[in-house]
Amino acid sequence: MSCSEVDYSVWHKYMEQGKAAYQVGKYAEAERIFSLAIKEAEKFGAYDGRLLESLRVFADFYAGRGEASISRSLNQRALRIALSTLGPDNVLVVELEARCNVVQPRPKVDAGPSTLVWC
Repeated sequence: MSCSEVDYSVWHKYMEQGKAAYQVGKYAEAERIFSLAIKEAEKFGAYDGRLLESLRVFADFYAGRGEASISRSLNQRALRIALSTLGPDNVLVVELEARCNVVQPRPKVDAGPSTLVWC
């Protein structure tokens, strides 16, 4: 599916609804909606900025709920995307490495595009 065939507003709606549910303590609803946001973001491609953002927000959600292992797993996935698209010296990569407690070696990354994709 090409970027032009995917509706950005659906992903954006899920992200906003997930954040709103979390802020009022509706954690099960927030979790469900953030999962939908990730599924929607995956439609944009494996190296899209919306997927990276969705993973980071969902990781923060789990960190806030005390679910460190789930949070770390999501951050590791985000880190692989960031390393592939932004390079090892990008500030976001450094932040994600800190979240994942990565010192060295960095996780194996898939060969992706040389830049983060935003349609």
